[in-house]
Amino acid sequence: MRINYLQLKNFRQYKDMKIEFKKNDKGDLHIFIANNGSGKTNIMNAISWCLYQRDLDGHQRKDKLPDFNLRAAKEAEEAGEDHIDISVEVQIESCGEVYTITRMQHVVLPSEFAQKPSLKIIYQKKGETKIIEGDNQQKEADEIIQDILPQAISQYSFFDGETLQNYFNDNKNSSVKDAINKMAR
Repeated sequence: MRINYLQLKNFRQYKDMKIEFKKNDKGDLHIFIANNGSGKTNIMNAISWCLYQRDLDGHQRKDKLPDFNLRAAKEAEEAGEDHIDISVEVQIESCGEVYTITRMQHVVLPSEFAQKPSLKIIYQKKGETKIIEGDNQQKEADEIIQDILPQAISQYSFFDGETLQNYFNDNKNSSVKDAINKMAR
């Protein structure tokens, strides 16, 4: 499994951003390095929200800032618009198939009432494009995502700084810590 790109629209501090994870003949490792509070973890949370409708820690957010971009919401209200849409799109290659997974959420302004997020998966199967979306296909969509990257192992695929620190505080993981430190140099 590899991620080809991630596209964020109005997700947290990201108003409109696309990150492409280019294949490289010398390796295929991508590391985000930036100051604290700059949004590294929210990039990973965007992927987790798109796939599982949850943050990295596996919980739905209750008492944190909203998932929508506050600046975009203010601009929409000033323009007389009554809503803002959040979307995260992830394109993933897995076992020779390419999956484009999009989760969208409609937020009514100024009440910040958020409708239930919708999920859409587009992929090729035996040369035919298949689209999975809507509540009646939610179970099939969940099964596809679990086949690509089961939520149970996502804790080992998506690390934020705090998770890594806790992981490395356990001495039995020192070989992994040493390998990551070597790669990050």
